[in-house]
Amino acid sequence: MTLQEYKTIRDLAWIVLINAHINEIPVDVSKIFRAYKINKPKTPGNSRFDKALAASSSILNFFGLNPSFDKMLAVRILAPMIVVREIKIKSAEQLAKVFDLPHEIAAQRFERFEMLESRNKFLISNLEKKVLQEFQPWIQNYSG
Repeated sequence: MTLQEYKTIRDLAWIVLINAHINEIPVDVSKIFRAYKINKPKTPGNSRFDKALAASSSILNFFGLNPSFDKMLAVRILAPMIVVREIKIKSAEQLAKVFDLPHEIAAQRFERFEMLESRNKFLISNLEKKVLQEFQPWIQNYSG
């Protein structure tokens, strides 16, 4: 994956969150289906992650992007890093519980969070700032 592909998927996740009016965790994936007029999938799994994966596949297809990035997009939709940071997630286990993610996915996401945190790579993009603004009421009410 190139840096540009990474940035495209990251930005697309923020755009999806904004366009679907997602403003609380765990993410209500049905809002994404409605916002993008995606038929609910007949997937073998019923987890939030399975549904987000199906939505991500449809969105990537719609925008003509590489379908192999569906997992990457789904994870970024379900666990936006700015929200992870703002509610001060301390472990992969906590991330899995709060964001309703499979443990393996949460562990990968938490590892990425620690790297971004060490580099202070937050609130650089206007899209990310908009996502934070949308989630702010939920963040302020979060009691961990």
